[in-house]
Amino acid sequence: MRLVADSGLWSTGPIEEAATPLIAVLEVSGAVLSWTIDDPPDATQITFTDTSRAEWLWRVLGESGHVALASALTARDATAEEPGSIELADVSILPGSLSPLRRLALGHWLRRWWPASRQDGIAGLDRAVLDVEVALLTARAQGYFTDDTFDSDVAELIAPHAAALIGHIAAGDPRIFDLARAGAGLAEEFGVDVPAWPELFAALD
Repeated sequence: MRLVADSGLWSTGPIEEAATPLIAVLEVSGAVLSWTIDDPPDATQITFTDTSRAEWLWRVLGESGHVALASALTARDATAEEPGSIELADVSILPGSLSPLRRLALGHWLRRWWPASRQDGIAGLDRAVLDVEVALLTARAQGYFTDDTFDSDVAELIAPHAAALIGHIAAGDPRIFDLARAGAGLAEEFGVDVPAWPELFAALD
């Protein structure tokens, strides 16, 4: 693995110049993960904002890789005027370890950048369904969100959507019913306190 210092931060390679709408981004504790959406799934960029907070790194690099990376960055000052780089022999991202996070990042990309257009025949996405799916992925990734980040708030994702979910389950689609039930479980777990949610709980009984 090669680490490069850029603008005072270490990252796993040079920062790509792809247009913003083509980049899926996820802020986790101590780092920002990014993927160009049409690149191969393993083409991950990790930019470290606070390595000491990235306690999840062992999941991605293995325990020895986590120790090697943390030790190397502790020994170097990324804020030097001259850009630097570090080569970490035998350290690499474990295959498949970031797949759930890439899926979550793509969910946020859909929320932010989906190019709905009536003129071009691109249908809009159902925001309630999408946000509950993103919230479920976020809840499963809590080990990467030991701090509050821009992308970690499960309650904020689902809170506005109880009324829409009630309308959806009335249509009788069992997939939506299961999704709404899962969303209701998250609402209870994460303390969502919005008037429409008790009505949804009742509709699911």
